[in-house]
Amino acid sequence: MTAASHRRLKWAGLLVLLCVGIFTFRDLLSYDPFHLDRVRDDPIEDWFFRPSGQSPLLIFGLALCLLYSRHRALGFALSVPQGGGWGAFLLLPATALYVWAIYVGASDLLLISLVFFCLGTAAALGGRLGLQAIFLPAVFLLLLVPMPGVLANQLVYPLQLANAQASAAVLNDLLGIHATSSGTVVSTDLRTFQVVESCAGFRTIATMVMAAVIYADLFQRGRISTALLIVAAPLIGALVNFVRILSLMLHPSGEIAAIHTVQGIVMTVGGVLLLAALDSVLIRVSPAGGPYQRRWTQPPRETGTGSPKLGLRYLLPFSVATALAVSSFLIQPWQPERMIWWTPDKIPAEIQGWTSTPVPVDKNALGSILPNFWIRRAYSKGSARLDVFVATDNLQNKHTSLLSEKTVLPASGFQIGEQKTIALPGISSPIRASVLQAEFTQVLSYQWLVDASSLESETLRSFLAIDRSDLVVLIGRGALFDR
Repeated sequence: MTAASHRRLKWAGLLVLLCVGIFTFRDLLSYDPFHLDRVRDDPIEDWFFRPSGQSPLLIFGLALCLLYSRHRALGFALSVPQGGGWGAFLLLPATALYVWAIYVGASDLLLISLVFFCLGTAAALGGRLGLQAIFLPAVFLLLLVPMPGVLANQLVYPLQLANAQASAAVLNDLLGIHATSSGTVVSTDLRTFQVVESCAGFRTIATMVMAAVIYADLFQRGRISTALLIVAAPLIGALVNFVRILSLMLHPSGEIAAIHTVQGIVMTVGGVLLLAALDSVLIRVSPAGGPYQRRWTQPPRETGTGSPKLGLRYLLPFSVATALAVSSFLIQPWQPERMIWWTPDKIPAEIQGWTSTPVPVDKNALGSILPNFWIRRAYSKGSARLDVFVATDNLQNKHTSLLSEKTVLPASGFQIGEQKTIALPGISSPIRASVLQAEFTQVLSYQWLVDASSLESETLRSFLAIDRSDLVVLIGRGALFDR
């Protein structure tokens, strides 16, 4: 076979493999890992600043740019494969994740399967150099995988508290504006501002890390400069988000959702400019070396007639992609059994002389909790008052969870003063007894969760969407406040 024939055969094989791969992962063309989420009050701001995940169009576009910047190195690797065939074993987790993702209907797991498939295919076709060339573009797609709600609750709420406390301190000490913070609420003489999850800064921090990776790769920075930019990115993200919160507090129309979104975008641009300013300093200290600058610009070289094992190299990923495409028609997605689901509204409105009135629930305060069903009632008997919140969730939504400190709080303006675990007669679950403090109020809260396991178990269970399969039965989960 001549070199020209070999080249034509190679590109024909790549084209066929690409078409089969696109068909196999066709569900990702409309990627939406949040399709089971409950409706938020402001979908536009939620799309920009949701605590976890990124914009699919943005990430897919940037990944293609990263891939294009490596097309010469990738072409060279495909022409002259050099070892690294062991990387083809990455097609095994790709296959397992694909089958499971189709069964449970989890598009984020399907995306992870695509990442493994790309890495395994590059290793099978191009060896070690092929795997190196496609590594960053493929792994970059993982930014689209949202954090499980169980884990997000443990990270986002502390950021909300920290931003509220820091904002009150800056307003008081630096700007001379009297302000107090209680929980996630900051109050001044003129207005009250709530630091909701979209203002916590987690998404901004993740965006700055993403920007640092893109910036360092685009301008071919050295390893030291790249590492320093990535380390500095979370600090820059936290800073620009904090400035955003202050600007919203000081803006006379800060309550308007459009103002939130515009200022958030402006601050994100400001964060990128700060990264560029930091880079201008780092480049003088640690300039990129010549070998690194030529890393992705090596011209392709094809010698001879190519590898005699060309067909075998293409056969493995093509066979896997074809088998997965066929399996997508054979696998029956899981459907929940028809059953009567217990809902908290079945709790009597009057209990032994205690009468109740409904109390509105602040969805912005709940954030990533948002269970399937909930009630909040104020029971009273004479001068006594008892505030009750009961929530149940079927756990099918991976991005919300009742495992959160927020389930202890009656409102966003409260914070935990003292807390300990106790036992009460008739209740088998451990009970968290908490003294909660607001600006002018102090209450006692009893809270417990039914059928809850450890944070690690719940995170794994949520990540793998176990509750969308026949491995478990639908489980109710409740949280109860007594005050």
